[in-house]
Amino acid sequence: MSGATASADVGKPAPGRADARPESIQSYDFVRPACLSKEQTRTLQLLHESFAHRLAGILSPPLRMPLHIVPHPVRETPYSDFTSSLPEFIVSGSFRMSSECGNSLWVAGCDAALLMLDRLLGGAAKTLPDARWLTEIECTLMESVISKILGAYAATWRPLAELSWQVRSVASSPTFGHIALPTEIVGIASFCIEIGAATAAFSLCLPVVACEPVLGKLVLQHWLSAGRPQAADRPQASLSAELSEKQVTEVRVPVQAMLGGARMTLGEISRLSPGRVIRLDKGTSDEIEIIVGGKTKFFGRPGKAVGRLAVQVTREAAPGEGMR
Repeated sequence: MSGATASADVGKPAPGRADARPESIQSYDFVRPACLSKEQTRTLQLLHESFAHRLAGILSPPLRMPLHIVPHPVRETPYSDFTSSLPEFIVSGSFRMSSECGNSLWVAGCDAALLMLDRLLGGAAKTLPDARWLTEIECTLMESVISKILGAYAATWRPLAELSWQVRSVASSPTFGHIALPTEIVGIASFCIEIGAATAAFSLCLPVVACEPVLGKLVLQHWLSAGRPQAADRPQASLSAELSEKQVTEVRVPVQAMLGGARMTLGEISRLSPGRVIRLDKGTSDEIEIIVGGKTKFFGRPGKAVGRLAVQVTREAAPGEGMR
């Protein structure tokens, strides 16, 4: 009799606590892990397109050159497949999108991280450096970069949810902290970032189950009603609508004028000495290339202005024209 009474009381409020409710427990299917719905995937893609434009504007001033960030389609994959596809040398940062969520991951190749750090510290890196593991000091510096990236990510989410993200750790190691079960489904948002003439990439890994409190708010109707402009409506060359005109115009971009070039054998180079003359492939009346940010943008003619060497722009370079 007492056993029957006990089972009948299960789920009822405790005596003296009229507002008590049974705990909400959600089941987890290990055979068929949770996945994103089609609407969530579409909204997440739209959100990441807006995030790419916002981030380009935020990173351009500290890197001292305009950036172009292209988002790839959001994809779902088991966490084990994602980790096995990563390059050999990586830097990662774990973070939480809110206090209710589990850990998520920001991942990039060490070559991309080294390129960004070199630009931030005043270097003139033009190509991706050789990949290697980052030192502890470099990981500390990368924490500030990741904070800028996640700050832009939180601002992009604001029409749907207020994220209280926090960088938990930054590491450059082959045994970075795992954030999900091997079979658990994660959403992968990959981005291609063009820094001058170099191209790098980074990814955001969002476990579907761990981020359910935030991902559950991905409703396309709410996103569109918030008035967020789609990436297709923005000009490709624009840095970001969030940057003021003054911030954009103060970004420093290297400009070079290439007078000409020459091809020589190693034997000819070994015989060079002071006083020798090298004939270039350009005549004195030919146009020369004007290189802006590592790419040929204009052509012009050399001369002098106010007692200094100068170049006069004659025309704009056609797509694919020039050596760079």
